[in-house]
Amino acid sequence: MEFRLERRVPATGAPALHRNDAAGFADVVAELCRELGIDRLTAAVDQSAGGPTAIALAAHHPDLVERLLLQSAVDFEPWSVEHLRSRCGC
Repeated sequence: MEFRLERRVPATGAPALHRNDAAGFADVVAELCRELGIDRLTAAVDQSAGGPTAIALAAHHPDLVERLLLQSAVDFEPWSVEHLRSRCGC
């Protein structure tokens, strides 16, 4: 039995650019998709520190991203005890 997946899977490495500018790197990914002739992504998938870039890609290019799948996505801001307390109201 032969299984054929008729999908292209663009994968990018995250340069240092994305650490300070997730939206900028999201625009680079969107441009890459246009250059490759990809009109729609079935899903933007990212994990850990790549989460903000995937979120920015979906938010800034909703016509490109159908679904968003994140795993253990984090932000680059430090989370001190005081910050956590203020965020959760405790």
